[in-house]
Formats: sequence, C-alpha cells, structure tokens
Amino acid sequence: MEKKSIFFNLPYWEYNLVRHNLDVMHIEKKVCNNLIYTLLGLGKKSKDNVEARLYLKEMNIRPALWPQQRASGRTYLSPTYFTMSPKEKRLFYEVLENVKFPYSYASNISGHKEVGFQSHCLLLFGQVNELDLISNISNDIKALAQGPCYFARRFKAFHMNNGYRFRTKQYEEFMQSQNSGVLVVLMTESYASTTDSAPKSGNITYYDTLNDIVELNYYEKFKVVLFKCDWVDVTQGRGVMKDDLGFTLVNFSHLIHSGDRISDEPFVFAGQAQQVIFVQDPEDHEWFVPRSIKPQDIFDMGEENSKRFDSSMQCDTTDLTILENIHDLEDDNNGWVRVGVDGIEIGTD
Repeated sequence: MEKKSIFFNLPYWEYNLVRHNLDVMHIEKKVCNNLIYTLLGLGKKSKDNVEARLYLKEMNIRPALWPQQRASGRTYLSPTYFTMSPKEKRLFYEVLENVKFPYSYASNISGHKEVGFQSHCLLLFGQVNELDLISNISNDIKALAQGPCYFARRFKAFHMNNGYRFRTKQYEEFMQSQNSGVLVVLMTESYASTTDSAPKSGNITYYDTLNDIVELNYYEKFKVVLFKCDWVDVTQGRGVMKDDLGFTLVNFSHLIHSGDRISDEPFVFAGQAQQVIFVQDPEDHEWFVPRSIKPQDIFDMGEENSKRFDSSMQCDTTDLTILENIHDLEDDNNGWVRVGVDGIEIGTD
C-alpha cells in the first residue's frame, strides 16, 4: 500500500509547486524564536499558553500543568520546570547584551543580537609524487637549519585557511565582536609531585587570548605564523574550574607562560589554534565560560566527512554531560511544576 505524506493534510500543500524545497534558515529562525519566547514567557509569543495546556488536558497527561480556573474568573497556569525566575531572566539578558561573537557571526541591531551563519566552501585537490615529497622535506630541513630572516612581520588580524578569523585583543578592544579567543589541545606530561619520576602523558586543553601575531620567513622557502597568547593557568581551582552544571570556567587573573621568564613558552603555531568566545559569568565577573566556534567557510560534506572533521576538532564534551536527577519523565505528576517561581494569570477577555 502506497503511503501518503501527512503534509498533504495541509490546505495549501497541493498548491506548493516545490514541495521538497525547505528554507532551512527560516525554519531555524522560527524554532529558535519560539524556544526563546517560551523560555522567557513573552506573552502571546510564548508557545506555553492556554491552548497548549488545554491540549495536555485533552490528551489526559501531566495534570499538574492543566489550566486552573480562579474565583476571580481568571485562568492560572502553573510554572513549568523550564519557567525562568525574574532574576534568571535578568542574567540571561545581561549575558546576551554583553557577549561578543566573532566577526560576521552575529549582528547587533538596536540592542538585539541576531545570530546568523554564512558559509561557502572552496575545495582544492592536488597530487604530489613521492620523489617531490622527499625533495621538499629535504629543502625544508635545510631552510630550518639556516633559521628565519632577521625581519619578521606582525599582524593585527589573520585569516586561516580553515575558516577561522583571528584578531589580537588590543586590536578589537573597542569592537562589538570577539575574535581573540584561542583554544589549544596539547599532549603534555604531568607530574603528581616534585618527587614523581613517572610522569603521565595526556591531552590538556589550554585557553588564552591572542596578544600578538608574528610571521617568520625562512628566506621565502616557507613561512611560519605564530600566535603569542595570555595562557590561563590550567591548575584546577586557580585558572580553570567546573561549575555545578559541568561547564568549564576560566579566570584570566591567573596566567602562565607570560613571556617574562626565559623558560616561558607563550607562542603556539597558528595551525594548532581553535577559536572560542569567552562569555562572562554575570554573577562573578572574573570567570568566563569558553564556547567553541565552528570555523567559517566550512561546508558540510556529509556524514562520513563530518566524522573526519569532528575527530580532528578537539572539543570540551563535558559541557554536554547529561545532568542527573532533573526530572522523571515517566511520571506525569512529578517534576513538571517548578517550585519557587510564580505562575501566570490570564484574563478571560
């Protein structure tokens, strides 16, 4: 038996000439808007309204959320577990007002942040034979042995081939965007104590802001771009910590490898850098939450290629940890109503 799409129940679907053409950008915008309106309880724009609560009653589920008629004739909607308190809404607005995204990721229009991503892809394919590869390696070793030119170039901004666009923090000090956040994952040997003779190796994530961009020229044989950064002390509890929700926070008042000592290593290869933005904690302004940014101009080449890209990108997966003991979704009478937050009364008119 041939199946018929449920979309044909829509009154306009038979007149839709291109039925498979879905506007992803506007769909994402609508979904995002509805989520924000509902979480903030923005009146008629919220999808958590009387009609939605009556629908729960019609389906005979989650009775704690059914509309309640008051003696005054008004309808009372109890707060759901996602209802935000006035303080939480103020913190949300404060974060949204102060957060800075990378250039072209978001626009600030009349105080409203609108996030929109633009991407296009340029694919370059080339082949090189084994003899040429060996020859190039030999030439590179010779150039490295000779050392770089005495004159180096400095940049205020640098665009990477992988789509990242970096700027020094001094250059963007008075800008409304943020392109100076850097994340680097390095294999590091760690010692348990000063007497430990058996160090353990493992990947450690370093967070920093970009101070300087330097290009070393090896007599036109090749060029190397280095980032000089302010590195956060990764010692747990000093420069890095985890909050109760599992988010990583960093504190730029505790730095390492500042370059003041000969043993300091403030530089990193530009190709090792990933881009992050730092979102200030609205309750403790010394701490910032780093959030990874997807490179610009990267095109989705399908699931197989996405897996390859994801495996090459180091990310902080602890932020995605499922929180325990939030709600028992199997029990309709448990956890749907939030305690300590006022509900909504709606008039009959």
